[in-house]
Amino acid sequence: KAYYHGVYTSDDIDVNWQFGFSDQQYGANTFYSAKYNNQYEKTRRYITSVQAQTKGWFVLTPTLYWNRSHDNFQLIKDSPKGENFHMTDVYGANLNAHFTTVLGKTAFGAEVRNEGILSTNLGKLLEEDQKVKVPGEKDKYFDKKDNRTNVSYYLEHNILLQNFTASFGVMANMNTALDHKYRFYPGIDLSYRPSIHWKAFVSWNKALRMPTFTDLYYKSPTQEGNIGLKPEETQAYTLGLQYQNNVIKTELSGFYHKGKQMIDWVMYDAEDVYHSANFKLDNRGFETNTVINTEAWLGKSSWIKQIQVGYSYISQKRKDNTPIYKSNYALNYLKHKFVANLRHKLFTEKLTLNWAFRWQDRMGDYIDFGNTNHPEGILTSYPSFALLDLKVQWTESKYTIFAEANNLLDRTYFDLGNIPQPGFWFKTGIKCKFYL
Repeated sequence: KAYYHGVYTSDDIDVNWQFGFSDQQYGANTFYSAKYNNQYEKTRRYITSVQAQTKGWFVLTPTLYWNRSHDNFQLIKDSPKGENFHMTDVYGANLNAHFTTVLGKTAFGAEVRNEGILSTNLGKLLEEDQKVKVPGEKDKYFDKKDNRTNVSYYLEHNILLQNFTASFGVMANMNTALDHKYRFYPGIDLSYRPSIHWKAFVSWNKALRMPTFTDLYYKSPTQEGNIGLKPEETQAYTLGLQYQNNVIKTELSGFYHKGKQMIDWVMYDAEDVYHSANFKLDNRGFETNTVINTEAWLGKSSWIKQIQVGYSYISQKRKDNTPIYKSNYALNYLKHKFVANLRHKLFTEKLTLNWAFRWQDRMGDYIDFGNTNHPEGILTSYPSFALLDLKVQWTESKYTIFAEANNLLDRTYFDLGNIPQPGFWFKTGIKCKFYL
């Protein structure tokens, strides 16, 4: 990997530019399917951009950027079965502006972004004389291509008063892969502080996500894209309350996400491959988090320094009657998650211990290919699990020595099916400060 960042500054304008490059080759076990455990990936990426920002009461920020990615995926390493080559280019320009008056802060801007791909798997079929040779490969040609341009404009205004803040905005978006019509996505965020300790907030936002070229076109022994996919559209509602003083900070918020044409990869029966599909999906739930600063409560001599407790809950409802055997993404979600942290000193202020506990319960299933008696795989529900981590730290003015022991109980668990996470593992290190 290589990266360069340059800066020019003056009384009137600041300019930043960057160049980046990465070249990676790695095993991609379970990347597209756990059925093939010897998958392999090669990627090469180039990024470049330049951005300027004017100074003064009216600020303009123009940006130009271009990213190129080369990708070679092998379903079975060193085998042509399921092998794909892709080259994608994303380039664009945007212009943002903002200014502040007695009425608040106003921002507006526009962006034009083009996304293009040449591929052996993704896109529309090219004529024979339109094929492009795959860089660095002998007798391999890109025979598929697709391209789309996204144009968007936005306007936002923020009102900042002593006890009340409001943000109103709207985005107009057009994508050439759809019908060349502009769609509008508004958003509102409001907060009210009746006192220095309390804050109530509410928000509503609409958003759109285009299907990727993979969602539209990908085809392999385990997956099949859908050229008829529609873009995701969501409406997100949030309502919450926060209390804070010098000892405690606690927050409770509820949310409702209304999803239309949500994109997922699903199997309709046990013998099926994954298909990309749209469906209506609503998520609702709440989350709460509390942090107690015991030093501010009991004084510097307190043995316990900080306590933090959090919990989140999600309930999901799919609004169609089509039976689904297995979902790869959208229907796999954390229904319950509980976290707790305790930081305390040991003998001296310089020596601190931080205990972190996490319990989570994930909904959904995965196909377990680990049973040799069932090589076709067994549909298995995600079990709940609990983890305990510990970090010990000795702090001096110019250096810090630390040791971390993660998964102290050596639990076997999965965040994603067929990918076991590390058991007990330990690391230690030192951080030093140097002043030149």
